[in-house]
Amino acid sequence: MLDVRLADDDGDDGDDGDDGDDGGVRVEAEVDVDVDADGERVDAAIDGWMDGWMFVSEGQQRNDDVASARFDQVSLVSRSRVRARIIIMDDPRIQYSIGSKNYGTGDCDFYYPSFVLFDCDHALLQQRVLYVVDRGNCRIQVFSADDGSFMYTISAPHGTQFNWPSSVAIDHEHHRLIVANTLNSSVLVLSLADHSLVHTIDEQDRDGNSYDWVYPEGVCMMHNDHHMVVSDHKNHRVRVLSALDFSILFDIGEAGTQPGQLRFPHGVCADERLLRIVVADSGNHRIQLFSALDGSFLFAFGSHGTAYGQFDLPRGVCIDSRGRILVADYANRRLQAFTPAGRFISQYPCAPEKPDSVAFDRHRGFIAFAAGHRVHVIAANQWLDSTFQWRLELQHHAPASLLRTIWTVTLIRTIAHWSSISLLPNELLFLIFEQL
Repeated sequence: MLDVRLADDDGDDGDDGDDGDDGGVRVEAEVDVDVDADGERVDAAIDGWMDGWMFVSEGQQRNDDVASARFDQVSLVSRSRVRARIIIMDDPRIQYSIGSKNYGTGDCDFYYPSFVLFDCDHALLQQRVLYVVDRGNCRIQVFSADDGSFMYTISAPHGTQFNWPSSVAIDHEHHRLIVANTLNSSVLVLSLADHSLVHTIDEQDRDGNSYDWVYPEGVCMMHNDHHMVVSDHKNHRVRVLSALDFSILFDIGEAGTQPGQLRFPHGVCADERLLRIVVADSGNHRIQLFSALDGSFLFAFGSHGTAYGQFDLPRGVCIDSRGRILVADYANRRLQAFTPAGRFISQYPCAPEKPDSVAFDRHRGFIAFAAGHRVHVIAANQWLDSTFQWRLELQHHAPASLLRTIWTVTLIRTIAHWSSISLLPNELLFLIFEQL
């Protein structure tokens, strides 16, 4: 039986999420392991929060669906125990990372970022951006979604303040930015153009109904219905508002553990294709789905645990281009992906950091997550298959491997008129590209 103890560089138990090196997913930790009697082979297990148990030996590198790992500086502690430094190298699937292992207050620094959101339709900027809610620094930072370069910071508008903001949503039709201002128990509506305050949702709607927020956490838009969805964390409910006049339309859930009941809900997202609201029911360690039409309960999946499909305080949720449900499984230090029906597909380890939020870029197929004091962006088709789906208008966003295939086929069609490829009509060729 292997006895494994992981420790940070500063000697604590590794739970603070501060391991690693600046820029990328790099972890260094010390591990003590029992060895066999003759000491010829040093077997060790990286802790269970990695993808299962990953066994490596001294000097060996192993590539799985986790970053490559190796041992260094092996020293004898006792006759039956050695101490080695584990180095988990950068994950090549990461397109780019923002932030560092330690918190900071400058541009591109974070203090526990709580939420990430891609905006692919920012008509005012005419480019794709990535919003990061820098919760501990009480601000929102905006980056280029293409390469993570810093653009600008959104501070609280005149006459109000950000107090531990948790999430944002974009109302494109009305050019508004919606902010869940958690510790002020309010929801702020800002102008996308100049970030001035448009409205504060904190007292009563036009019909005299009290909002009565207690720590609103998650917010999203149902664009087809002009609805705004807010998770009211300590009221154990999700509230649906009109995006037109902010009136209360209906509530979802009440405190409890039964289907349809909630305990400290966190993230929410809209499945506009299937007209569903997806809720991270964090206190019940599950994901619940409700009808976007009337809030009626549809189904739930997950339970408390560490196995595939189980959760430990799930916080963030989003939907990808194929309708898959992506979950930031916070205390299990991983992302998980599920079919639209809630069947487990795959996991992506984030250890030693704990992911708070996950977001999907429907134009380029990127997946972003906030963990620790950093934001990481997974490249298209690197964790899940077909996150990027080719369309003619999105060709310039295609991954390099797909672009090479398309240019090769196009060249053959242009030069080799005798080939069968040259006989394919464009419409059929485009369908083939969409399946690559």
